[in-house]
Amino acid sequence: MSYVPLVYKTSGGDQLTVASGGVLELESGATLSLDGQDISSTGGIEASSGTFTADIALTSGISASTGIFTGGVQLSSTLTAVHGTFSSGITATTGNFSGDIAVTSGITATTGNFSGGIALTSGISGTTGNFSSGASFGGAVSFTSGISATTGNFSAGIAVSSAASVANTFTMSSAMVRPFETFATGVSSGQAIKTYGVSQIWSCGLETGRLWSMGAGVAGYEKWIYNVGAASTAAAIVQTSGSAAMINGTNTSLIFSTGGTNRQWAFLLCENSTNWMLLAASTDVTLSAS
Repeated sequence: MSYVPLVYKTSGGDQLTVASGGVLELESGATLSLDGQDISSTGGIEASSGTFTADIALTSGISASTGIFTGGVQLSSTLTAVHGTFSSGITATTGNFSGDIAVTSGITATTGNFSGGIALTSGISGTTGNFSSGASFGGAVSFTSGISATTGNFSAGIAVSSAASVANTFTMSSAMVRPFETFATGVSSGQAIKTYGVSQIWSCGLETGRLWSMGAGVAGYEKWIYNVGAASTAAAIVQTSGSAAMINGTNTSLIFSTGGTNRQWAFLLCENSTNWMLLAASTDVTLSAS
């Protein structure tokens, strides 16, 4: 009777071969070092925990309770993990993340299901996505560039520092907050006011302290002007400027004459870069062509 082991040395002892049915087992505390080379597998990786410092490329998938991946992960099927820390990134056709995921670069996937928390320093790029957990999306979401999506539902606050473009109806369940502009008191000369939002103005009584300049706007801009201090003998005057901007086509000035107790206001809408439309105004606000 002959016995042929399934694990044996070949090539004069230079190679360790594990034959079909054989097992290579590393006991607790042992380490398998590949000298920084990639780990490549046509099957998969299944482990209760793992630390992978090199890139991993798989045609099937990874299933792990916990995992730390300092290299890149590329999958053609599924990545299933309860927890994972990925310092480079994940590129996958599909992905299922049932626990918290921390990625310092990003996730790129055709589809993704994230039932746990997601923390990213860059972003997620995907054809479709389903985020059933709150985590980073349960609180306020802040974007420095913008949001581009076919559909979206955000139950918390969103802050966008560039532009938000809405192709359909914009529905609000609470109030729209407009930028408010107020100047330091005691100035002896008027200043330029913004072409959007709400501006609070007054007259200090001096000839040079009652003139306020408002430049040419952008079509669709709304502008509120609120006067808190003026009199008929020292009116606060808002003059349009820049690109020959006008008010109602012929006027260049708005005159506020009773801002002390009877505080005045004016509401304008920019028609184009050369004309503001006065939609409404309080009593005694007048227009002038000079």
